[in-house]
Amino acid sequence: MKITELLVYHVRISLGIVSFSLLASVAFPAQAQVMPDSSLGTIAEQSGDQFEIEGGQRSGDGANLFHSFATFGLEADQVANFVTTPEIQNILGRVTGGNASSIDGLIQVTGSSADLFLINPAGIIFGENARLDVAGDFTATTAGAIGFASGWFDVEGVANESELTGEPVAFDFLGLGSGAIANFGDLTVNRDSNLNLFGGTVINGGTLAGGNVSVTAVGGGNTLQLSAAGNVLGLEVASDRVVATGIEPIALPELLTGGDLASAGTLTIGADGVVRLSGTEVVTGDSIVTGAIDGSGGSGDVGGVVQVLGDRVLLAGAEIDATGDRGGGAIYLGR
Repeated sequence: MKITELLVYHVRISLGIVSFSLLASVAFPAQAQVMPDSSLGTIAEQSGDQFEIEGGQRSGDGANLFHSFATFGLEADQVANFVTTPEIQNILGRVTGGNASSIDGLIQVTGSSADLFLINPAGIIFGENARLDVAGDFTATTAGAIGFASGWFDVEGVANESELTGEPVAFDFLGLGSGAIANFGDLTVNRDSNLNLFGGTVINGGTLAGGNVSVTAVGGGNTLQLSAAGNVLGLEVASDRVVATGIEPIALPELLTGGDLASAGTLTIGADGVVRLSGTEVVTGDSIVTGAIDGSGGSGDVGGVVQVLGDRVLLAGAEIDATGDRGGGAIYLGR
């Protein structure tokens, strides 16, 4: 693994734990709505604070379920419940309206242990109240398309979902740049599941926990290839696909405009609107960890795998844990 640039503050490494001084979280702007578009037959019925998400289109083998939203966001105490049946293995929800997803509530899956993929090229921000209740893997990404062995599920345009069988194997970041992802909540999956944040710039100021956790920043025009287990294999230049999403990616300063970053210690937005970490400008391709990543094993387990990958990796106010009762896992930092 090549480390192009690694900025670490107050580092201590011991028995699979990387720890740093604590950094405060930021305030979260309340703006949320779950509204399907008309493309894939997605239905979102609201009852009080809960959205019941049903319908959608299935792949030919019935294992993959595709949803499409004009907007997708949750305020505190709101719940987005993806309703499934036991044969569903993967749920893919794309957001096509061009607005970032502001999520400050609970995302859950009922009816199956399916993996859940949330795709919004504009950007995704998880507030301090954001939580997960997902039995399988969870992936949030600002990619423009997700690839299968048989084809691509694009955020915009027509895809033959019936042919998109099997597991997702790639994430295509199209154009000159891609949107940002920021987490200030508590995103936790089971110890045998994967938790992934894949964006143009990715910041974790909250908690990420699971068996394997990947925080990966991907520059525009690249394709992120995955292994069968859902872990990062590498980046490839996307040379055979020229597809424009028509969605303007939202940069990190714009994504965090509603936050009070003055309380965030070394993480600030300057008068010029640029996000900086201890005087270092944050740009596309940066992965930033200012919170906790827990890939430790449970009782009697081996530790998991934690990956923080990007052109630059910025660490401050963070704790990364991959310990286990039967042996430590692995922590990868860099590219």
